[in-house]
Amino acid sequence: GEANVGIDFGTSTTLVAVRPGGGHETVLALGESNLWVPSVVEVTPGGHLVGEVAEAGHPDRVLRSIKRSITREDDEVQLPDGSVAKVDEVVSSILAETLARARSLGHDLTAMRVQMGWPAIWRQTQRQRLARIASDLGLDGDTPDIVDEPIAAGIAWVEHQWATTGRRPYGRVLVFDSGGGTLDVALLLVGGEEEPEITVLSVAGLDEAGDA
Repeated sequence: GEANVGIDFGTSTTLVAVRPGGGHETVLALGESNLWVPSVVEVTPGGHLVGEVAEAGHPDRVLRSIKRSITREDDEVQLPDGSVAKVDEVVSSILAETLARARSLGHDLTAMRVQMGWPAIWRQTQRQRLARIASDLGLDGDTPDIVDEPIAAGIAWVEHQWATTGRRPYGRVLVFDSGGGTLDVALLLVGGEEEPEITVLSVAGLDEAGDA
């Protein structure tokens, strides 16, 4: 079967999970000491530095929580040193570093079907913006393959319960996804016979969470 990859571009961290065709998903160890790539960028005259090296960079040139700039629909962001960076280029740098680290582990994400998540409060223009940045990097993902983050979290939880215990919840499941930039909530209905069937009853979000 076709290999799938899930990319969680988060406000604070970025993670990747790979599921080979017919296999179980594996979260890639992309970080220097953690599973994730810090979603942090240092803007230097020579280009963008991403991740752990950026966390240790000059504080006047470091950008954190760049995902919130898409939530606010900003095109540019000003650094403490007075310089200006383009939001899409910063986001692209984080995703490009993520792809490079995955490739160093033997996983070419551009050759897989990609699924990404986004905050529930994002409008279509914001969702298309992230999809365009990903597509420009060669990722095979489009808007239908990007889902609301609390829905993705709820589906993952239900599937994990089913896979690890042989049992799964029935009825309504309320999911709270508190991230670095947004708080998202989803109400799911779980039914089905041999395999879970999940229906999304409602989803909503708030532009406030960990950064506050």
